[in-house]
Amino acid sequence: MPKKKTEDTENSWRKIPQSRARRKSSPLARRRRLRMVYLSSLALFSIAAAFVLAAGGWLLLREASRSLSQGLQSPLLEEEKVYFQTDGYLTLEWVLEELGFPQTNQPTLSLSLTGLREKLESNGQVDKAVLALLPPDRLAVRLQERKPVLRMVARNSDGERIRLLVGEDGLVYEGFGYPLPLLRSLPHVDIDRVSHSDQGFGQLPGFPQVAELLRIAEEETPEMYRTWRVVSLRQLPKIVVQSDNVGQAIFPDRDFEENVLRLRDLVRGTRREGYDRLEMVDLSLEHVPMRPSSR
Repeated sequence: MPKKKTEDTENSWRKIPQSRARRKSSPLARRRRLRMVYLSSLALFSIAAAFVLAAGGWLLLREASRSLSQGLQSPLLEEEKVYFQTDGYLTLEWVLEELGFPQTNQPTLSLSLTGLREKLESNGQVDKAVLALLPPDRLAVRLQERKPVLRMVARNSDGERIRLLVGEDGLVYEGFGYPLPLLRSLPHVDIDRVSHSDQGFGQLPGFPQVAELLRIAEEETPEMYRTWRVVSLRQLPKIVVQSDNVGQAIFPDRDFEENVLRLRDLVRGTRREGYDRLEMVDLSLEHVPMRPSSR
């Protein structure tokens, strides 16, 4: 009887159906995969955001260029459509009137920023004007006003007497909106004449020195400065000041701080000696001649 064939024990395991178990990923590998997914998402988001910003910037630039070239188109420039700011006393109503914008319904306006700025700066009270368009139909106006340091009375081209102010740069202009106490605190200026043309009043001669003297007197001796009533420019380069305590104080065009303090000490000494005021003090000389009034 033939013998049965023996099965190959070494290869028998291959004939048994087996399920392959999936290798478990380590925590480090999972973190790496999550990081790759995060970085990929972040890169895609950055590209999309850059595209949106570029498109938005292009549209904004196109709109701004169109506004600057064509002007602000608005059926009505109303007060609520103007953002206004100033460091002085001018008002939004003054700005609208100065620019010629009535506050009633009117046809569409085409505004030139350069023209509006030049129109505002042609007024002496406005030292600098900055204007900007705020799409779609708003206008921003910011003013820097001159600080008045003197006041005067002159006649205009029609021969009428008008009250004028003088800024720190010597420009003469008609003031608007200043409070009365401020105007009354300013000394008068005494000068032969003031130039006048269709563009307005001119600048006073030799005024940088005058403005410097006024500034130093106000800062160093405010109590004495408040008694100054008239500043005369008839003897330039010498500056003559009339005050409650001195009939004429003659300043040279130099050493203002030293001479202001000298005048203060002379006024104080005169009072200690029982005199009400000095008639004349010439500070342009080394030895100051004084002429006190009677006791």
